Amino acid sequence: MALFARRHLQRILNENAAFLAPKQLATVCKLLNSVRDEYLSTEWEQVILNAASKFGTVKHEPVLAGDRAPDLWFKAADESFEFVADVTTASDRGLHKLNPVDALDEEFWRHQRKAKLFTGGFDCQVDAYPNSVYRGSGERVRLKLPSRRDFENKIFNAEFHGFLRSRAPGFCWTPNCDENESEITRRCV
Repeated sequence: MALFARRHLQRILNENAAFLAPKQLATVCKLLNSVRDEYLSTEWEQVILNAASKFGTVKHEPVLAGDRAPDLWFKAADESFEFVADVTTASDRGLHKLNPVDALDEEFWRHQRKAKLFTGGFDCQVDAYPNSVYRGSGERVRLKLPSRRDFENKIFNAEFHGFLRSRAPGFCWTPNCDENESEITRRCV
């Protein structure tokens, strides 16, 4: 998913063409025009390079000593300092595996379509294990969800299908799982 508008990215790429080699620019354009998990990192790298170029000289992936080429070499316009940097992007990819709530929703909607329920709404609430999550703690939010392989037995079972058939407004359903393993509430709205 893009962070910046396409016209803004196009302006950035046009400006970055002043210091990107034609092959680098073609590679960046190809990456930005494809759907992939690392899209945001490519976009963010170009934005950072562009911002740095406003204050000095920029080289993208210069060849320096060593095996790796850093993302950015920068020298200030007044030549007072220079630095080399790698641009990184924060990711929550590990949390998606730890908390497969998207997979839970996809599976729920698959069952709903299979039951030919195309109208009406459902609300879903998934509780989390209580823990102290704060910056630097190393703790991560963990939702009370069984593993994906256990969805069919523990969540989308006969009791669930009875819930789908009832569809009474305000009717709630909570999977009958071990309290420490799962706390999910679905509600017809």
